[in-house]
Amino acid sequence: MAGDKTIRDKTINDSKTPLPPEGEPTGEEISKKSPKASKGKSRDHEGPHLYPPEFQADMAFCEALADYYRGRREKRSPATPTAAELISKRLIAAGLDTATKALQTSAANGWTGVFPEKVATAPHGGKPQTGADEPPLALW
Repeated sequence: MAGDKTIRDKTINDSKTPLPPEGEPTGEEISKKSPKASKGKSRDHEGPHLYPPEFQADMAFCEALADYYRGRREKRSPATPTAAELISKRLIAAGLDTATKALQTSAANGWTGVFPEKVATAPHGGKPQTGADEPPLALW
């Protein structure tokens, strides 16, 4: 440090910047420390790396998965590792196309759950039935 004098192993600071108390780390020592983990929890259980390669290669699936987990975090209901594991098992069993549609539907509706069985069995491509396909009722 410029302007500092050493007398008998003690540093006298001529500049206006104060020295840290003895025993506390200096700025150089602090910068050498390893970075601390953030307060946020790990999101390793949310990534597409938990899915088979064909799921990982599909960009629509990866985007839908990211949107779904981002929506859960925004609702302040993030998925636990156990929940993420169960969701991945259900999505893998449903298949790539159904899993993608289920994630998109869940993210769009703000659901915390994923329901591939609703997407797979929904008539008219997942749209709610309006009753227009039913024959009119006869008047009495």
